[in-house]
Amino acid sequence: MTCPLSFTPTHLPGILTLILMSTILPLQNSLKKKDDVQEPNLSSFQQDPLQDDDIRFYTSSHFKYLQSFQENLECTEENMCILNEKIESRVKTLQVTIEDFEDTTAYIKGQVARNMRRIETLDQKIHNTIETLSDESEDRWIHSVLIQSRLRL
Repeated sequence: MTCPLSFTPTHLPGILTLILMSTILPLQNSLKKKDDVQEPNLSSFQQDPLQDDDIRFYTSSHFKYLQSFQENLECTEENMCILNEKIESRVKTLQVTIEDFEDTTAYIKGQVARNMRRIETLDQKIHNTIETLSDESEDRWIHSVLIQSRLRL
């Protein structure tokens, strides 16, 4: 993945100009007298080796800072990618778990419905058996009464 704030070698001249404008030139302007309102002479930087070294030092230290900043951004971006992958993995695991739970719930509901039908069938059989037994017992009672009445006769 590319970082939206990445710096390429084509940005270096602009960055160096910004560094010069924001650090060295304001220092030089603040050292001028108030009466002296001349434009800064950039050629003096090239002629004086001490100032040239100062520019190199500031430039290299700023460039190192920008490099470390870019590396930190890249590390952060890599860490974000790793975290996103872990999150996506966990989401997929949860989705599979939810699907398994839904499948298990559907299976259990099917088993409950099947068992309820079995219970209803068994209940109906028990009811029929009780009716049959009661009918038979009534018949037996009537039959026994008849036998007893015949025996009395």
